[in-house]
Amino acid sequence: MRTDIIALEDSEVIVIPAKIIREKLNRDHELNKNLMKGLFEQLYDQFLEFSNHTPGQRYLRLLDRYPRITEIASYGDIASYLNISLSTSTNKHSEENTK
Repeated sequence: MRTDIIALEDSEVIVIPAKIIREKLNRDHELNKNLMKGLFEQLYDQFLEFSNHTPGQRYLRLLDRYPRITEIASYGDIASYLNISLSTSTNKHSEENTK
């Protein structure tokens, strides 16, 4: 399965064939465990973020973590990432700019 990635800033990308990663994870059980633990923690943190915060709160928390996000990502991209409506994204941005 091919995935397209769009970088919002200058980035360096390293492509490693999935077969090589699979083989390494099958041989190195500690690496496999640590990778799975890290992925689970990210997923769980995202679940908590979505279940414990309103769309507006999620938007503000994203701005706190990444202050330049509105300079490099469209409102539609931000809304999609936060699983909020485009109108919530643009409204929150307008509110922040009027403060």
